[in-house]
Amino acid sequence: MTANIEIRQAAVIDLPSIIKCFQGAFSKYLTRMDRKPAPMLKNYADYIANDWVYILNYDHQFAGLIALINEPAYVHLDTVAVVPAFQGKSLGKHLLQFAKIFAKQHGQREIRLLTNEKMTENIAIYKHLGYVEYDRRLDAGYHRVYFKKELEL
Repeated sequence: MTANIEIRQAAVIDLPSIIKCFQGAFSKYLTRMDRKPAPMLKNYADYIANDWVYILNYDHQFAGLIALINEPAYVHLDTVAVVPAFQGKSLGKHLLQFAKIFAKQHGQREIRLLTNEKMTENIAIYKHLGYVEYDRRLDAGYHRVYFKKELEL
């Protein structure tokens, strides 16, 4: 039997689960980096207020989320995270597929994102899923890797 997966817009009531998700999903990088990963520091109440956050429920349980910002020329995939207990179930791929649908619904043909060079697993996943690295640079104290993906019509 397949699991029930639902993606919906986040609400203020989701904020504690969102924060807990980011703490769990990104804490594994604390030993690799000289500071907390940027997603652990963001104000997600503002993201929710701007309709940028989407929740993934797996069998009616909060399992992950994605933050998407519709920019003038592309969709910025700000953050994607899966609760550690739900990792390994391809839920991140479901969220990235949702980003493609979101972009197309908003008339966009490109998704851009960035990650930290210390998050080597993420770099490998993005490359595997067809994202192309187009820049690396130091930004706000983080060594960031920039990716983009052109979408088919």
